[in-house]
Parts: sequence; C-alpha cells; structure tokens
Amino acid sequence: MVSYNDGFKLAEIDLKLRGPGDIFGLQQSGLPDLKYGNIITDTEELNLAREAAFNILAEDNTLTNDENKIIRSIIKEKYSSKIQFAKIG
Repeated sequence: MVSYNDGFKLAEIDLKLRGPGDIFGLQQSGLPDLKYGNIITDTEELNLAREAAFNILAEDNTLTNDENKIIRSIIKEKYSSKIQFAKIG
C-alpha cells in the first residue's frame, strides 16, 4: 500500500485485504455472506445483478407484484433485523 498515492487504488487494495463488511449492518470489514459470488472477483456478474435489481425496483419499488413477492419475502426473512441500518446516513 505504501507504493501508491492514488486513493482509488488504495481503496481497491483495502477492499481485497479486509473485505467490504456487511451490506446491511455494522461490520466494517470481512466478506459478506454471498452464496454464489465473490464481491472482489465477480464484479461484472455482480454489476449485472445490481442492474437487474434496480430495474425490478424501478417497476415495482414495494415488491408487491406477484412475480416479485418471493424477493420481498426473502429480503424480509434474511435481513429484517438489519434493514434499519440501510436507513442510516
């Protein structure tokens, strides 16, 4: 890290060394609980998934349409205790 003075490069190295932490929560380092992806090496796939998620939310931001109810259910089940942290800031 001492070889660089570019903040973006330092942030990238830090991400690889310490991990991104929780998406919802207080843990500021470590790897998130992803079953099928690696946040560091699978950036292209994760960007595609992010884009798809934003497209779904643009059409149904409450996830109440029949085809999106399962997504809402999984989010509530998995993240209900942590969703409050998404509202901070």
